[in-house]
Amino acid sequence: MTGDGDLLYIVHGSNAHTWWRRLANRGYPWWRRWSLFCCELRQAFGHHCEVREFQWSGTNTHQARMSAGADLARIVGAESESRKIHLIGHSHGGNVALAAVNHLRRGRVETLILLANPHMAVAETRGDPPAWLYWDKAVDNVPHIWNLYSPEDNVQCSLARTFHGIPSTRRRAVLVRRTYEGSDPGRVQNGVIHWSKPPAAHRAMHSGVVGAMVGALLRGSTFAQAMQSAGLSVEGSNEPRDRGGFPGLEKTQQVIRNLGNPAPFDMGNAQSGVGILFIHGFTASPAELRSMAEYMAKRTGWRCKGIVLPGHGTKVEDMQKATGEDWIAAAEKAYGDLAHDCRHVFLAGVSLGAAICCHVGFRRRKDAKLGGLLLMAPAFGVSLKKAAALRILRPFMKFRSKGTRASDYFLDHRLYSYVVNPLNRASDVLNLGRQAVRRLGELKGLPVVLFAGDLESTVSLEKIHAAARKNPWIRLVRLPKSRHILTVEPDREMLFEASVKFVEECLGGTGKG
Repeated sequence: MTGDGDLLYIVHGSNAHTWWRRLANRGYPWWRRWSLFCCELRQAFGHHCEVREFQWSGTNTHQARMSAGADLARIVGAESESRKIHLIGHSHGGNVALAAVNHLRRGRVETLILLANPHMAVAETRGDPPAWLYWDKAVDNVPHIWNLYSPEDNVQCSLARTFHGIPSTRRRAVLVRRTYEGSDPGRVQNGVIHWSKPPAAHRAMHSGVVGAMVGALLRGSTFAQAMQSAGLSVEGSNEPRDRGGFPGLEKTQQVIRNLGNPAPFDMGNAQSGVGILFIHGFTASPAELRSMAEYMAKRTGWRCKGIVLPGHGTKVEDMQKATGEDWIAAAEKAYGDLAHDCRHVFLAGVSLGAAICCHVGFRRRKDAKLGGLLLMAPAFGVSLKKAAALRILRPFMKFRSKGTRASDYFLDHRLYSYVVNPLNRASDVLNLGRQAVRRLGELKGLPVVLFAGDLESTVSLEKIHAAARKNPWIRLVRLPKSRHILTVEPDREMLFEASVKFVEECLGGTGKG
């Protein structure tokens, strides 16, 4: 996801990549861009923004923190000057953020929020004032600095004092404080959050409610207002609720629905003689084809219509009420409606949608109005491993999670899709794909272009290539940097342009029909 909104960089603390951290966070920690912490932050912030993860080694040494700060500064410095930058760091991630702002010009970072940050200083034994580490020019360089901490947090000071990672000698001592006590400390706004369970206080500082509070602070709320809006008590103790990590399937699906748009579309010139019917993939929605339709409609004026297949675009339980035949029937009806208004109709589909295009083509291949097929990453089959897993799991499971990598992808690209696969309907997809590839020869004489990404791993790339080799009249276009949902992948402009040229060639080069 890109844009011109504010940029929020999330910086994790020490040892974030250890196996025990991954186990405690169920593989999805708070600093991931679609964690519960970040979802609550976005919602409370209320403005268009982009959350990015800054990952560093997490090694608990002074040098590692300084090196990570320099790396973060290089990344921030390369961003567009028009975008406001906010840094949010937990524990030693706050010190990494502090180190970063010292490498940047004054005002480049708008806000710095430190969560349970160990403020460290080195004191010489001869009585010189302590030298505060990491801060340097931070209070001058950043207009708004918030330091949020909990008196119940034993990790922030006690543990950090023992395991500070700073080279020391017998002539100096390392001091660790909850607040910054160096030059001009009044320019740092402190906020205290009390937690009822001291052992959980450190991790509670990156929980979902703290994410909501941080979002309110970024919006301009006072500390008391931010606490109240997040449902936290300013004076009393608060119950730690979560680690701010994976928000759960239900919450993730809700965020996907809020960001994505599963509605059908009908764009372009309604009076155009050329119509293109777009058919989305399995468990997906027209959202994955909308950008391609917008490009083609704007470029050519052709009418571009995207449908929602039965059981899709609502809730995954609705998939149980639809079959492969229902999907084909819906697509064929949409084809008939478009053919009623247009002289030439083309079918364009991705994954399952591409297989459905083939089935509609089989039924309508003698229709003079059918101009051609655009097949993107067609679901002609999957790997033997995936097919075997489906056969084994289907008798015991109705739904299977797609995993956080998939949900992150949908959220990044604002694609409305279910975050779980209905296994019985997945069998329908495989059946439709097998039938489609077996009968491809029936479409000979009809223009067909097949797009495949070289990085494809969702469906079988080998079966796609084999289908093209067996049917040499099919035009194969390889997209070297793309995976499965080709319309949002790096080669999408190549895909869009090649699609327009294909249709124009089918129309005799005029593009007007």
